[in-house]
Amino acid sequence: MDPEMLQEVNECLPNDPEYVSTAHAEVARENNSAICLEDIDSGMMLEKALTAYATRIRQLKSEIAVYKKETDQVVDQNLLTNLELITLNQELEMKVKLRTRELESANEKLSELNKMKESLMHMIVHDMKNPLTAILGTLRLFEKNPFGLKPEFQDLLIGALGNGRKLLDMVEGILFISRMQTKEFQLKPERIDLITLIRQCLDLMVKTLGSKNLTFHFTPPCAECRILVDQQIIERVINNILNNAIKYSPAGSSIDLELNVQSSQVVLAITNWGAPIPLEHQQKIFELFTRVNAQDTQLSGTGIGLNFCKLAAEAHKGTIAVMSPVPPNDKGVKFLVTLPKSL
Repeated sequence: MDPEMLQEVNECLPNDPEYVSTAHAEVARENNSAICLEDIDSGMMLEKALTAYATRIRQLKSEIAVYKKETDQVVDQNLLTNLELITLNQELEMKVKLRTRELESANEKLSELNKMKESLMHMIVHDMKNPLTAILGTLRLFEKNPFGLKPEFQDLLIGALGNGRKLLDMVEGILFISRMQTKEFQLKPERIDLITLIRQCLDLMVKTLGSKNLTFHFTPPCAECRILVDQQIIERVINNILNNAIKYSPAGSSIDLELNVQSSQVVLAITNWGAPIPLEHQQKIFELFTRVNAQDTQLSGTGIGLNFCKLAAEAHKGTIAVMSPVPPNDKGVKFLVTLPKSL
């Protein structure tokens, strides 16, 4: 045997006669040789076994070298890729931080502009209220026609008075919303009979029906229902919802009122039988300056009435909700105002 090969084999083989015998036996079986253990000691068979073993070792070393080279290449490539990813991640983090600062700055500017807009709106609306109140005071002098005006002139003045009152309600509603948003508003609670207040609101609304030929249905569950509220605010809530019901009710239909008196709270439901409000708009209608059909120019509205009702109910630690359509029908809108009996 080649001395170098023999040396290589000797370095690889354990110095254990039993192991060598076992290795020789394995080689013999692979070659289908029926050689006895005594024959393995012969020089020819031993040299053959050692030669095969040394050849296999060289083959394995060669395979290991190739595998190591491939592995090193993969490791180097992974390190390079990882370095690129770290660099990209750092660049991305810097861009995100920069964009975040830009958005925060823009948000601060928008917030300042919004505060300026609200302050300006509050100032303008507040300044409108005083001259409007003076105009209405003058127009009220003509309600009973003490000056003997012709009927056509009297009707014009009464119409101007009615529109002026609507404008004043709008102004006061905006001021109320503004004060609520700035926490400058305080309720003036007093104990009232809610049933009497509802009837007063209905008597006022009957005069605004015009030619729509609507009817109001209200059957109180009891003779009296006393609750602690700011009467002026709750009266405006009821009037806003009734005005909304009149606006969207089809001619010849009814507006139904129900009062559910419970131990600690009351629930007032006002239903009109007009077109239902789509589900996706049922929460938006309580937002300021929001209308479901903003393109419908035949129906006037500012989009502040229901927002006023929401803030007013919450100020009384109550809620307002909408149900549409009203079961078991496929039409109608029901507003439910829940108020505690005591604040």
